Amino acid sequence: NDIKARNKPSFYATPVAWAVANFAQLLIEDEGGIVPHHTGMIVVSDECSLSTIRELSRTAAQGTISPLRFAGASPSIVAGLPALQEGIRGPTVCLTMAPAHASSAIVALIDYWIKYNNIVSVIAIAHYKQGENRHLFKGLIARSAEDELRQQVLQLIDSQTGEIV
Repeated sequence: NDIKARNKPSFYATPVAWAVANFAQLLIEDEGGIVPHHTGMIVVSDECSLSTIRELSRTAAQGTISPLRFAGASPSIVAGLPALQEGIRGPTVCLTMAPAHASSAIVALIDYWIKYNNIVSVIAIAHYKQGENRHLFKGLIARSAEDELRQQVLQLIDSQTGEIV
């Protein structure tokens, strides 16, 4: 199935960003909520806004570029949109890399944010594109930087388990 976007004439985000936002909302509901002003967000995807970047490339060859699409082509939109929709005011970052290579960075960010940034929870979401129209999203909400964090992150980056949309 194609991922559906909810763009408006004055706002554009890549379809993957909308899917991450939907996934984040469900994750928060399933995990018992968050304190938005004390929550951080990490999204890991090597796809990010690649579809929008390719679309821009095609339209630029025709001599036009939409300013909204240009703004929506930033890879950070996949972390920014869900943060905006959920009211998250803690640190956010998008790691533009394959999730399989991101475990050390994810653990380090969660550990630092919880210990030194007055953050009480960090949402971490991994996105995998599997084929042309199949996407796998996995997530966790870390509420401490304890020993089990590394194991939770290793499960997060395992593309062999999870739900495909």
